Amino acid sequence: MPTAVPVLHLITGLRIGGAERALQRLVERLDRRRFDPSVACLGYPDGPVARALAERRVPVHHLGVDRCAGPPRRSTPRWWTATRRSASARATGPSG
Repeated sequence: MPTAVPVLHLITGLRIGGAERALQRLVERLDRRRFDPSVACLGYPDGPVARALAERRVPVHHLGVDRCAGPPRRSTPRWWTATRRSASARATGPSG
């Protein structure tokens, strides 16, 4: 049986909103036999969407970026931890 492809979804935050709900639905409907999803959020890692993802055993990585202040020095190691899961991670976004 082939190994599931790791997929990292990047979003600005996980508070309630249209993009957050769309991401949640997308991740929940992925075929887990084919894909291994995880989510990285720049800020706002709390809220119902984050809890729903955790209930589905989807790893959520908080990168600790505040839009006003810019990225803290420690965000780089967090980003590295979130993205190094596999070199075959696929990017998703509005253009598909």
